[in-house]
Formats: sequence, C-alpha cells, structure tokens
Amino acid sequence: MNHVIEHLPEPRDTLRRCWKLLKPGGQITLATPNLDSRGHQLFAADWMALMPPTHLILFTEASLRRALEACGFVVSRPPQPSLKAREYFKICFNLQRGDQPTNNIQKLPLLWFTRLKMELLAAQANRATRRNPTVAEELVLLGKKTA
Repeated sequence: MNHVIEHLPEPRDTLRRCWKLLKPGGQITLATPNLDSRGHQLFAADWMALMPPTHLILFTEASLRRALEACGFVVSRPPQPSLKAREYFKICFNLQRGDQPTNNIQKLPLLWFTRLKMELLAAQANRATRRNPTVAEELVLLGKKTA
C-alpha cells in the first residue's frame, strides 16, 4: 500500500481486510507521509502532505504501528529508512511561494538561493532520518501475519 492509507476514511477496516486476505506468513508494506517528519516541523501549513481533502488521516510511526498491531500484524521497519526529503522539500518550497499542488509542481524551477537552501535542509533532514527513522518524511512499515 504505497501512499494509500492516508486517503482512506477507515484505514483500520482496510487493514483488517488485508490481514484476512493474507496467508500466514504473508506481509504488507505501507508507505505514507510522516506527521513527525522534519518537513512538517519546518514547513508547517506548507508541508506538502497536508492535502485536504485527499489526505484524510496522517500518521506518525507510533500511530501507524498501533493501527497495524490492532489489526493483528507483527510490525517491523525495512532495513533502510526512506530518504525522501529532497523531493518533498522541493514541493514545500513551491507551496510557500504560492504554487498550487499538482503532479507537475516538481518541474517548476526554484531560484538558485532557494534551491541551495532546499538542498541543505533536505540533506540535514536525510541525515537526521539515518540516525532516527521516526523523523523521515515518509514512513515505511512492514506488517506480517504470523502463522
């Protein structure tokens, strides 16, 4: 479920259905924006994942983990954290300058000093994510159905 769960009005209902469909030992991978991310801290209302009305529910690692566990999954993280700060921050800088969020927003050019600032902040965020994956821009959790 790659960037699906944040669009669902009842994510636990969907997770319960997924659990029922999986064979014992089966696994589900969820990716979603992280409400505890550095980008959310830096950009606040201009954070790209705040996309009402399409993003209905946003998660932290703890809340997503609880939702998976409540539905019967054993939860783990992939070995490498998701390092998406650069692509997320470019969108956030465009939102700050008043551009509308569209699929083409990443193609809009940033001024050189804005781009430099974005690159530096994204590099810092990705370094922080390597040290502490709970601050990643994107959460990726694995849920396994035990035998």
